[in-house]
Amino acid sequence: MRKITEDAARALRTGKRFKRANTEVDNGMMFLHGNLIAELDGHHLRLRMCGWGTPTTRERLNGILQMLGTNAHIYQEKFEQKLWWNGPGTGHYPLDVRKWMHFLIMDPRVSHDPLEWHPPRYFGQDEGAEERLKDRMSYISGLAVKGDH
Repeated sequence: MRKITEDAARALRTGKRFKRANTEVDNGMMFLHGNLIAELDGHHLRLRMCGWGTPTTRERLNGILQMLGTNAHIYQEKFEQKLWWNGPGTGHYPLDVRKWMHFLIMDPRVSHDPLEWHPPRYFGQDEGAEERLKDRMSYISGLAVKGDH
């Protein structure tokens, strides 16, 4: 991982500001060449390639995935962008470079919520992905509340 990617991914994870060359992180968002490619909002990680399946875009997104402890990797095969995911729903997923990828990241390195750690999950790029992610977050939050009694 390049130093700029490592520093930018760390800034995203810790909520710090960062700006170097073509990459900027501010307020939980990462920009590459002015395009919003990543957003970390609590436990919800959204990634996209903004239509650009370039090695630099993949490198920044892979740096975030690695920094957040996921078992995921974005790669190109026969001119098609793909996500290799090793977790619930393991597989190789073709990616639409214009759409958001939705991940649930429940890791104490990211958030200090009192919720128990759960493995990262990939929810896809389809229209229902964000809703499924929110349903899962509600379910896990309910478990934490039940455990407090």
